[in-house]
Amino acid sequence: MSGDNGIVSNVQVKTFDGLRKTFGAFWFYFRALLMTKDLLDVLLPEFKDKLPETEHAESQTKKEKDNCSKNRQVMGFFGVTLTSAKWMTKVEKSRTEDWPSGLAYLIAEELEETFRPKDMFSKAEQKTKLGQLKYKKGQNPDDFGTAISSLEVEYRNQLSEDDKIATVVSAMGSIYGEAIVNEMERLGKEVTCDAIVKKLCKVHRATGSGKSTGEDPGELELADPGYFANKICNYCKEKGHFKNDCPKLARKQPSGKKCEYPGCTAPAGHTTDKCWEDPKNEKDRPENWVSRIKKNPVESSSVEIFL
Repeated sequence: MSGDNGIVSNVQVKTFDGLRKTFGAFWFYFRALLMTKDLLDVLLPEFKDKLPETEHAESQTKKEKDNCSKNRQVMGFFGVTLTSAKWMTKVEKSRTEDWPSGLAYLIAEELEETFRPKDMFSKAEQKTKLGQLKYKKGQNPDDFGTAISSLEVEYRNQLSEDDKIATVVSAMGSIYGEAIVNEMERLGKEVTCDAIVKKLCKVHRATGSGKSTGEDPGELELADPGYFANKICNYCKEKGHFKNDCPKLARKQPSGKKCEYPGCTAPAGHTTDKCWEDPKNEKDRPENWVSRIKKNPVESSSVEIFL
């Protein structure tokens, strides 16, 4: 889409440079503009049935005159927004002796057929683009869901729920696998791609960066050790740990009593049943406490889908 904007009746509208990649955004803005002016129906093929035989026919009903006026307005909008030489020529060629202003629905038809064809080739292209979508670790899942929806809008073709869900699983399964499986089992046959993405958005917000909720204890490591540097123990009053991790307190415990919770890096100072890493002890955690364990980072920051 061109960086320039046209000003039409005090409404700022986007111009179109004739490129396929910018058509979707332009068409969205253009239709929104017409909607605000109650002109959207002018783009529909059936609008021709509401017009007289010619633009200046003598015997016109009031409704036909109003529709001719609406058509001229939309053709005017096309004239100032279609800025590529090719489409400026098409607008000019659409003007005939019977319709000197041109017919807006014909321009709309040609735009749709050129940039949003509904045939088997376009469906194949849509499916290929679906398979090329990538998800970057830490990205908001809603952005990925929007990318899928954009393909449906661009090609005017609703993708099957199975294809969309398969795409989400392929792209984000290694990060959100447990959440995806839980949502699919919860909804059963009623599961949709939107429902899964909505669930993943909640997980993303809760974890802050899209970490998996099903962590493998065999892949745990220290998390933000610097966080504890200035923390003061309520038992020994020394820095670097909490009371729950205090080695001095640990020495007062009976022999053999220590934490064995998977991944806990401070086994001294508390027993397994009181470990703050265990979700069941969440209520006992200090304010702003952070876990010392996290899953190892994945090798790649993005996953490419091949369907």
